[in-house]
Amino acid sequence: MHQLFSYGTLQDPKIQITLFGKLLFGSPDRLQGYEKQTIVLEGTTYPVLVDSSDKTTKPIDGICYTVTDQELKACDFYEGPAYRRVKTVLESGKEAWVYLGV
Repeated sequence: MHQLFSYGTLQDPKIQITLFGKLLFGSPDRLQGYEKQTIVLEGTTYPVLVDSSDKTTKPIDGICYTVTDQELKACDFYEGPAYRRVKTVLESGKEAWVYLGV
């Protein structure tokens, strides 16, 4: 099992049902040291995190989900080449995967 921090569209129940056939279980958490921006892909705007040069930026709110290997692979496919998955430590102390902009 893996921990996955979501700050955007993966929190949407409709997307979870489409990707996993179920709703994910998660709990609120925060991530420090990143800045939330947006990117436009095929005419749609999506949130994206980038490393912040200003380490005093406001923490990013999100949800930390527990996912299986198969669910994590489905997330990789869903996020596509505009994102990269990295391990990070959340405010709660949990180690989790997060998708950052490339």
